[in-house]
This record gives sequence, C-alpha cells and structure tokens, in this order.
Amino acid sequence: MSARTQDEGAHQGARDGSPQRRPASMRLGSRDLITLGVYSVLYVVVMLVAGTPFAFSPVLTYALPVSAAFFCAPVYLLLVAKVPRRGAVAVLGAVVGLVLFVTGMFWLWAVAALALGVVAGEVAALGRFRSPGLNTVSYMVFALAPLASYVMVWVNQESYRAYLVGKGTDAAYMDSMFAAASYWLLVAITVGTLLAAWLGTLLGRRMLARHLTRAGIVA
Repeated sequence: MSARTQDEGAHQGARDGSPQRRPASMRLGSRDLITLGVYSVLYVVVMLVAGTPFAFSPVLTYALPVSAAFFCAPVYLLLVAKVPRRGAVAVLGAVVGLVLFVTGMFWLWAVAALALGVVAGEVAALGRFRSPGLNTVSYMVFALAPLASYVMVWVNQESYRAYLVGKGTDAAYMDSMFAAASYWLLVAITVGTLLAAWLGTLLGRRMLARHLTRAGIVA
C-alpha cells in the first residue's frame, strides 16, 4: 500500500467513523526517559521527606505509608501528565524499588514497587493517561507498595526482623515495632493509605490544574 493510499484511507476513516491506525505515541522515547528520571528522583525525595520523620519511631513508623501516599500524589500525577506512555509508571516503580533496595529497606517493598508500577501503569493506560478517575485508581494501587514490607509484621516476624537487623536496624526498634502491632492496625494502615492516596490526588489535581489545562493535558 502506497503512502498516498494510506493517507486517503486515514481521511476516509475520519469521515465514516471507522477505526483508524493509531500512531506509536504510547512508546517511551529518549526524552521521555530523561523526564521520567527527573520526576522519579523527585518522587523518591518527596517520599523520603514525607516518611522519614515517622521512621524514627517504632510506633509512628506505621504512619509512613499514609504520609507518603498523600504527599507523593501530586508528583505522580505530574509524571503521568508529562509522560503519558506505557511503561512510564513501571520505570518509576523500578527507580523507587532500586533506591529502597540500596538503602536497606525490606526487599519485598522494592519488588512491590516494581510490580505495582506495572499494574498501575496499565490502569492509567485504560484511559490513555487522561482519565482523572483511572489515574486516581492507578495511584492508589501504586501507593500500596510500602505495605508489602509492613505486612511482614503479621506474616513472618522472624524473617522480617532478621533481614532488617542484618541491614543495620536496631533490634530493640524491631521489638517495639512488633509490640505495637495489632490486626486492627493493619486494616487501619491499608485503609488510611488508600484514603490518603485519594485525597492526595484531589489536592494534586487542584495544584496542577492551571498548568496542565494551559498545556492541553488533563491529569
């Protein structure tokens, strides 16, 4: 088929409403990767700033996922708006997971960040990264990644303790953390993280609305 025939077919499709071949605009390019690198680092910085104050306490540490879910939401929405491509959120998950692993966090958190990054990206892709509702659900999925670490308190304390103590966490800190745990707390963390992620996206959309609307992008 000649280029002229293809062009005529595209115009015919536009007139009669038949499906048209979409350009390969959902693929990541070199500029996208640079942008992703910048916003992924920004996401990690915000996550650390939002979570570190709670991490110092073996009791307040359970609030870390909630705080991070709320404050990282605007960065997530900005990343999705700037790079509306398949694989973008997976790259974010990979960067976050790598930083977590290198800094000695429990390995399952790093794995969850990557896995949920893939899932969250596919959720956002259902709305071509322009659906406020699907982008919100996408972020709520991604925000659950830290719980993959905390859930070990209820699943396998011995393995969790051995790993983190081996990475430099004080044994007394782990004992106090386990003592503060209860099943209602696990439910509270999960619900709180989802709620904080949702509220964070509401705030994030308000903060970004002017800039994204001017650029012709809807988060």
